[in-house]
Amino acid sequence: MSSWGRSVSSLWVLMLLLLSAKNGMAVVNVTNSLEFDVTIYCSNLGPELHLIHPGSFYELNYSGGSTPGKSPFSCFFQWKDAFNNFDMCVPSEDGGCKQCNWFINQEGPCRYEGANRICGRWN
Repeated sequence: MSSWGRSVSSLWVLMLLLLSAKNGMAVVNVTNSLEFDVTIYCSNLGPELHLIHPGSFYELNYSGGSTPGKSPFSCFFQWKDAFNNFDMCVPSEDGGCKQCNWFINQEGPCRYEGANRICGRWN
């Protein structure tokens, strides 16, 4: 096989690997709907704290395995005098949780499924 042929074959293999990795990935977008900054921390996703400014969002990605009923996105949220936590994606409840878009409110996080607004309560 020519050098060019090996390069094309290698590129196809790389593309297939990337596509299969993306298919197993869960993505959670967290939008700050408050009028002040929110700090988010998800222990299963790493030791980093993330600051989300009002009207901005942060994308959380997870491609590892998860135990049914256990959330890889068990996150803590802090703003002003509030400290709350919420499971942003429970695989058994969210149909595998491929893509979730949450909006952070003082009462709790909300998301939309079509035209339906679904809100949770802080734990």
